[in-house]
Amino acid sequence: MVSNVRLGILETGPATDALSAAHGGSADWFIRIFSQTPHNFTFTVYQAFDGALPEAIDECDAYLVTSSPYNATDPDEWITQLSAFLIKAAQHAPVVGVCFGHQLLHHTFGGKVGKSTRGWGIGVHEYAAIQTPDWMEPRTDNIRLLG
Repeated sequence: MVSNVRLGILETGPATDALSAAHGGSADWFIRIFSQTPHNFTFTVYQAFDGALPEAIDECDAYLVTSSPYNATDPDEWITQLSAFLIKAAQHAPVVGVCFGHQLLHHTFGGKVGKSTRGWGIGVHEYAAIQTPDWMEPRTDNIRLLG
């Protein structure tokens, strides 16, 4: 078992009032999920959409970028600042994104992000792994993600 993983949750927007009232904010959702694993996590939540980011990359062992009502290609200053942080963070720690988070990561690292001509899509999608960082176990050429 991993002794203790410091997970930084980068919140990228508030949940709707109805969703928040029933389930809390997006950080709460991930804290509930990760708290059910056999691993020991400590959580630090950063409201990136309000400009709050870690002061140092090594504040956490890994980072998770949440879903958002915003668009990954929006020119908002907080999105630009978060993208700059993610470039640095990914050089030192695992970084994963969910929904908006994975779109922002893709856009930040030079991928094309845009509205699908087929509308919203959900299900398992397969992506090519262009790089396999040391922390990626098992190493793979393809990654399947639920989207």
